[in-house]
Amino acid sequence: MTSLRARLQLALGGSLLVFSILLWVVGDRLLEALARDLIAARLEEDAESLLAGLKLAPAGGMIPPGAAPVYARPFSGHYYAIRSDGSEILSRSLWDETFEYATADAGSVELRRLDGPRGEPLLLRTAGYVRDGRTVTIAVAADLGASDVYRHRLQIAVLVFAVGAALLLGIAQHAIMRVSLRPLDRVREALRVLERGESERLDERVPTEVLPLVREVNRLLATLSRRLARSRLALGDLAHGLKGPLQLLADDLARDPVSPEASADARAQAAQIRALVERELRRARLAGGGTPAERFMVPGDLADLCATMRQLHRDRALELDWELEGELSPFAEREDMQELLGNLLDNACKWARRRVRIRLVGGNPLVITIGDDGPGISPAARDTALVRGARLDESREGYGLGLAIAGDIVAGYGGRLTLETDPELGGLRARIELPLAAGHEPRP
Repeated sequence: MTSLRARLQLALGGSLLVFSILLWVVGDRLLEALARDLIAARLEEDAESLLAGLKLAPAGGMIPPGAAPVYARPFSGHYYAIRSDGSEILSRSLWDETFEYATADAGSVELRRLDGPRGEPLLLRTAGYVRDGRTVTIAVAADLGASDVYRHRLQIAVLVFAVGAALLLGIAQHAIMRVSLRPLDRVREALRVLERGESERLDERVPTEVLPLVREVNRLLATLSRRLARSRLALGDLAHGLKGPLQLLADDLARDPVSPEASADARAQAAQIRALVERELRRARLAGGGTPAERFMVPGDLADLCATMRQLHRDRALELDWELEGELSPFAEREDMQELLGNLLDNACKWARRRVRIRLVGGNPLVITIGDDGPGISPAARDTALVRGARLDESREGYGLGLAIAGDIVAGYGGRLTLETDPELGGLRARIELPLAAGHEPRP
């Protein structure tokens, strides 16, 4: 069952059914106890009246007490028996019948059900008393038939009431659910509008219970939009980077005959094309494979990223280590952080002599620094290094895109990327300040 409305109706209907059954059962037990207590109180009064009118003969016999007329009418449903020192008096209502009861000690009282002379249900009260120094047992019984009839009638009335109330509540809950779930219908219509391209995000003026879902959908929409823009930039960067080498390669190969110098130039241009393609594939390895909801985790993802960099630059035998200060929960998008840190680490490894170090300081904003012991960049050239396509040293492999890509990602999160001199290693240090407010969500 996938319908939320059907699940709620089933749950509420089941709850009403259980409540109705409990009401019926508990009500029946309460009515039975109430009737028992009322009849027991009446029997206690009759027993005390019989005890007051009882006269004990000196020889051990008993003189019958005066009793209510109901105890004189045959099989009236009200009976008594008095026993003392082997003598017994039975009410005239028993006619020539009797009932079983036990001799009671003084002060003891017992209540129980039994069948009467004609099979009718009786409530029997047996109590022991002391009169003139002798123990007297008085057993008084009353017919429960009338109370049972009234109790069964009331049970039927309660059952009808419970069924009627359940039907009315069922109709009411159906109407309430239609009104309560109406915001979901509006969200569904908003998704259709979004699919037609008439809107870029969902309206967040929804009930509190639906708001987290709507916010998550808006976050995914912003992520997809940002990825699309980044893909277009990447394609533009790739096309721009391939355009020059391909033209030079075409010019060199167009010469007839091809000189050794032209052949060497052609091989160099082909190597540049291969390096550029490998770089884009490396970025794909660093940034791919994650769902939009995944967060970057330290130490797991960071350790994997460092291991990847060691493998990519294994011919350099670099010392690449990282450290974390404070506590840091999973943050930002895993793909974004892999691409951001991957570009900066790749740039640091490319220029480092022996050491690269990454340091994270938990807080808000989160501060990430990546430093190396390479030659560094002069203060005047640091702004130029962040420009897309700018290259400060043509002798090194690359196309000036890494730092620019990193700057775009940091800007998307409302953060800041700055370049400075590493005070310990002496080379370049990239410093990232990344706000972590509002659940670590990037801005659209």
